[in-house]
Amino acid sequence: MKIGEQTLYLAQLKGLSKKEATDKIKQWFARFEMESWWNKKWKTFRKVCSKSCSL
Repeated sequence: MKIGEQTLYLAQLKGLSKKEATDKIKQWFARFEMESWWNKKWKTFRKVCSKSCSL
């Protein structure tokens, strides 16, 4: 599953509509300069996090 899809799913579990969730998630991704991460797989994200956390 891709990061954008997963965050969208979690936002919808919290009660947001798909459109509202997509808008808010994209705002947060832009705030943290993560727009390029939207279509990356979770496996890639976990590898990056584990490397940065072990430093």
